[in-house]
Amino acid sequence: MTFKNRFDKDNGIVFVRVLGEITIEDLMQNEMKILQHPDYRASFNMFLDMSLAKPHPSVDLGKVIISKEFVASLQEDIGNCKWAVYAPDDTPYAFSQMFEVISSGLTVETKVFRESKDAMRWLQQ
Repeated sequence: MTFKNRFDKDNGIVFVRVLGEITIEDLMQNEMKILQHPDYRASFNMFLDMSLAKPHPSVDLGKVIISKEFVASLQEDIGNCKWAVYAPDDTPYAFSQMFEVISSGLTVETKVFRESKDAMRWLQQ
């Protein structure tokens, strides 16, 4: 698994591209790297590109719930923002949509998209 993070400070967006097999723990570790990056600011939006990602077999609803609890514990550092997930393939889409559904009440508003242009449009509204 590889993460490629790019910070667009002018527009307040972190672009994250996931390559290969990933676990929920990998996603949480990458989020910590983002929060510790000198270019990061609270309330940055995120565009998460899962088009080349393959969830590890260990990913299930229980792990998705753990990721929600993890994000909840970091809300002060993350701030109010949007996370757009681009997931054209069924498996990453399904797990991302699970997070979208259970994450209501967080300072992060998450929405999953099959088309990258739709994800960017929503992120910039």
